[in-house]
Amino acid sequence: MSHPTRNCIGDEGAVDIATSFLFNDTLKVVLLGENNITNVGGEKLAETIAHNSSLNQVLVDSNPMNVDIMQLKINNVLSMPSRKGGSGDVLPKDVVMKQLSSKDDIIATKDKQLHSAQVEIVKLKAQLQSKDNQCTIHLSELDKAQEELTTKNANIYKLNATINALNADLVCKDQLLACKDTEIDLLKSTIDNPLELLCAYISNKDDEIRELNDKVALFEKEMAVLAANKEASAAAAVAKEEVEEEEMREEAEEIIDERKDDEDKEVIKAALEAATASLDPMMDSLSIDSSIDEPEMEKTTVAKMNGMKSPIGIVKDVHSIVEVEVRDEVETN
Repeated sequence: MSHPTRNCIGDEGAVDIATSFLFNDTLKVVLLGENNITNVGGEKLAETIAHNSSLNQVLVDSNPMNVDIMQLKINNVLSMPSRKGGSGDVLPKDVVMKQLSSKDDIIATKDKQLHSAQVEIVKLKAQLQSKDNQCTIHLSELDKAQEELTTKNANIYKLNATINALNADLVCKDQLLACKDTEIDLLKSTIDNPLELLCAYISNKDDEIRELNDKVALFEKEMAVLAANKEASAAAAVAKEEVEEEEMREEAEEIIDERKDDEDKEVIKAALEAATASLDPMMDSLSIDSSIDEPEMEKTTVAKMNGMKSPIGIVKDVHSIVEVEVRDEVETN
C-alpha cells in the first residue's frame, strides 16, 4: 500500500507514479488524495493502470479534477478482465518511446551536468593549485617571520634580563642610601643630643640585665626542682632498700624456722632412738633373776637407774644444743 497523500505532487508526480505502475507488480492499493492532481494526471493514471496486473484500488479523492468521473474511469480500468492476465503483455509503443525519450533526456541532462562538473573540477583544481602555491609562499614568509620573531624575543629576553639586573642594582643602591641616611640621622642626633643617646643605651642595657636576671631566676627554679627530685629519688631508693632488706630478713627467718623445725624433728627422733637404745640395756639389767632376793634386786635396780640419765633429760640436752646452733646461725646472717 502506498500513501502519497497531502504531498502536492501535482500532475508531474502523478505521471511519474503512473510510469512506475508499468514496472511494479507488487502494489495493491495506492491512495493519492489531496495531491493537487488534475484530469491530465488522472488520465495518465488510468492509461497505465491497464498495463499493471497487481493493483486492486487507486483513490484520487479531494483533487482539482472531476473526481467522480475520473474515479469511475480508473475503477473501470481496474475491473477490466484483460489486465489480470497481462503480466507478460507488451507495453504500448508510445509509452515505451516516451520512456526511452525521457531516459535519453535524463541521460543528456546528466551528461551536461557531468561535463559541467568536470569543467568545474578542472577550474577548482587550477584554483587549488594556485592556492597551494600561495600557501607555500605564505608558509615560507611565515617561517621567516617566525624566525625574526624568535630572534626578537631572544633580544627582548636579554634586554629584560639586563633591565632586571639594573633594577636589582638600583634597589640595592636605594637600600644603601637609606642605610646611609639612617646613619646620618643617627649621627646628627648623637651630635645634637648625646645625653639622649646615652640614656637609650643605658635603657637597652637595663633591659638586657633584666632578661639575664629572669633567666637566672628561671635556672635557679629549675635547679631547685632538680634537687627536690633528686632528694625524693634518693629517699625512695633508701625506702626501697629498707623494704627489700626487711623482706630478705623475713625470708631468711622463714627459711631458718623451716630448717629449725626440720632439724628439731630429726634431733627429737634421734634422741628418742638414743633413749630407746639406752633403755634397752637398763631393761635387760632390770630383768628378774630368781636366784636373787627381792630386797637385793631393788637395791641393784635403784643403783643402776641412779647411774643413768633419763630419756627426757637426753631430749632436753639435744634441744638446748639445737637452739644454740640456730641462734649462732641467725647472728651470723
